[in-house]
Amino acid sequence: MNGLEGVKGGSSEAWVGLLWPRVFFIALTIPRDNVLGLDNGNCGEETLEVQLRNEIISVGCCITGRRARGGFGGGLFSSLAGMIMEYTDAHRLFLQIITKNRILYGPEVMTTHEDCCQKYNVAGNNLQEFVVTINRELVPIQMIIRKSVQELDSGDVQCFVLVNLLTAEATRGLSTYSPPELALFRRIMEEVVKSEGGEIRAIEAINLVSDIPNSRLRIRDAEETLEKLVQDKWLIKGQHTVSLSALATSELQKYLEELYSDDVHTCYFCKILTIKGYKCSTCQVAVHRMCGHNFWSRKNADSPICPDPSCSEMWEHVSLTNSVPAKRTKTNKT
Repeated sequence: MNGLEGVKGGSSEAWVGLLWPRVFFIALTIPRDNVLGLDNGNCGEETLEVQLRNEIISVGCCITGRRARGGFGGGLFSSLAGMIMEYTDAHRLFLQIITKNRILYGPEVMTTHEDCCQKYNVAGNNLQEFVVTINRELVPIQMIIRKSVQELDSGDVQCFVLVNLLTAEATRGLSTYSPPELALFRRIMEEVVKSEGGEIRAIEAINLVSDIPNSRLRIRDAEETLEKLVQDKWLIKGQHTVSLSALATSELQKYLEELYSDDVHTCYFCKILTIKGYKCSTCQVAVHRMCGHNFWSRKNADSPICPDPSCSEMWEHVSLTNSVPAKRTKTNKT
């Protein structure tokens, strides 16, 4: 039995993020003439090639705050394609670093980019161009550098995440997690996304082991599994709480949206998944805390309102008294 069997619910392919393949070195030597040499058939309504090209557009736009218009085939991809740099050792080094870390936070992204460019005497004045070039090289092995948001207790932090999109059957035997451990992770994710604040107490996460049927995991095993999930950067551990990392929300986004569509949403502004953000009690609009804070600050708002002009509901469950908006107990309209 492989590492995915025994985990109930959801698409097993969405769990492929836990089956991280040890093939990163391939991306460092991909010939440029094989960048789009895919033979994967159709993935839904689009080919995988089109999906990945759209990812390249998305990442390139997120870096600079621009929003893609028209999707694949529009003028934006053409302009980005014309900007793509030569793939150099500076790009390879950047890829090696993010491969090792899986996540690079905002300041780390900038310093890493600058250091890599200086080391190999490459022009480092365009981070967007730099990342788009790397993502084009990652297309054949179905990986992507995505922009994400790490939702911490202290606030939201922008970051880049190296995401595995590979769903081949061959990768499924590479999991370092046993079926009971995966089942525990699934229960932790479920409780986190359904919680009011997007986090649960660490002791609650450990005790969820009792919910797993036919499992021989003990409390001590659950503690070790939790620490492993934190070490592997799937979970973020606070002083007494655990929450989902940007790696988890990025790589398992499809899984989360399929199973918990009422609890997870993409931010109205940046279009990145949010777990700890604010949700309108009238419509389906959700925002990251800092995205909302920036919006209300620009509006000089005394009280937060829904950013959707067609709604404009007052958000009484959000306070603007702190530099990071504080969440109050949510009161749904009756």
